[in-house]
Amino acid sequence: MEEEVKDIGSIPTLLPQLSALEIHNNILRCHRLGSRVHRTMLEWLWALIEKDDWVDLGGGGPVILAQHLTMLALARPTGRAMSYVVKQLGYGRSEASDILGVARKLHEIPLSVTAFDEGRISWDKLKAIASVAKPGKEAAWLERAAECSADALRAQAHDAETTGSEGPPKGSAAVLNLPVTVKFRFPRADREIVRKAFEKRAFRILQAEAEGRKGAVEAMERRRGGS
Repeated sequence: MEEEVKDIGSIPTLLPQLSALEIHNNILRCHRLGSRVHRTMLEWLWALIEKDDWVDLGGGGPVILAQHLTMLALARPTGRAMSYVVKQLGYGRSEASDILGVARKLHEIPLSVTAFDEGRISWDKLKAIASVAKPGKEAAWLERAAECSADALRAQAHDAETTGSEGPPKGSAAVLNLPVTVKFRFPRADREIVRKAFEKRAFRILQAEAEGRKGAVEAMERRRGGS
């Protein structure tokens, strides 16, 4: 049985006596505990989505205004779930969408949910897996989650979603396919100069590629003519 997490009120007092490793272990315990609580909330949210009864919600939770009840009643099922998570749990729409995405797939990715529950993968990694993994096809994504950062996994999941792939990219493609953002800062007065410079450079690259393809075709034709 795990040692209980220290009372947060005593942390400043205990700080001189605690080693960095002890503090680290307490952080990990809190992280695992938070994952378990979050997973339990997702289970209940999944149950509410399955029940699809969004009107009679005033009994045990925060008071829901009459206009909010009307909006829930008139909205589509997806909209009702989104409105519930935003209004009742206080999340922004982007995070609410991620939460609902995981809740709906909770029982389709049991290996990943267990890994999250045990603190072996983070919430961000679980969201990435849930966004792309098909039922029974999550093992490769879970293995990839152990190998890379949450940002890299999210980018690979987005890439797989775009290309229709069922698994993460293999080998060097896992790195080469990651999106890269490049930003430039320059005076507004130089904007037109920079634009023309990029256009000129892009034209030269395209021209070189076209000449390379033409050369390859000509070489192939010469080989065919000589055989």
